[in-house]
Amino acid sequence: MPRRVTSLQQLQQHIWDDLPDKKLAVGREAVFDVVSALVQEWPDEQLSGLNPEDMAGSKPIVDLYRSAKRHLRLVYGAAKFDSMWILALQILLPIIINQLLDWWRRRKDNRARLRRWRKRWINGEEV
Repeated sequence: MPRRVTSLQQLQQHIWDDLPDKKLAVGREAVFDVVSALVQEWPDEQLSGLNPEDMAGSKPIVDLYRSAKRHLRLVYGAAKFDSMWILALQILLPIIINQLLDWWRRRKDNRARLRRWRKRWINGEEV
């Protein structure tokens, strides 16, 4: 993500742009929904206490993966989610998590931005 990301829509677009072509099997909307779900479920406090080297396979990331799957199954319904999972999401979800983790770690203001987006959702505001 070479340019500075200041909105959720920019983050979604940057992640979309950096994904392998497998993304085309589920489409832009689904990938954007994945990013939104991850932002909503992001374990900010748990990750803040970890060393960067320990984050990738950590319990907060494993729990995030599971939460995102549950969230997306609710959004799309079991049948549609299962077909999307088989087609591409099982490959793309870990990649998207890693991209988001890298973005989150890169700058202090990225971490603050993600917290603001989550807070707006909690308060029912538009992100």
